[in-house]
Amino acid sequence: MTIRQFENAWTLATKTGLTQRMINHYEHNPRSLPVDRLKLLASALGAKVSDFFNENESAQVDSLDVRWVKKIQELQNLSDADRKEINQHINSLIEKSRLKKESPAP
Repeated sequence: MTIRQFENAWTLATKTGLTQRMINHYEHNPRSLPVDRLKLLASALGAKVSDFFNENESAQVDSLDVRWVKKIQELQNLSDADRKEINQHINSLIEKSRLKKESPAP
């Protein structure tokens, strides 16, 4: 489900206090949408957060280990700099894993 399926960016910007530019950015780059903004958008649209995910994605979220979910929630208490550092580290590990899978076996 996309934001446009609910209403236009101008109306949503008025309801949320976000700029139309940010709403357009999130619509075209959904992975960059922070959880707090996702909740804000869902609330303004009268939707549930899960409405923004397809069935397969929702099932993946539901199957997450509770320990990981708690750790993710704890990240909200860290400083912006610490969250950025953790994000960079995670991205680096994911990229390393992707490259390892793509490289031909010796």
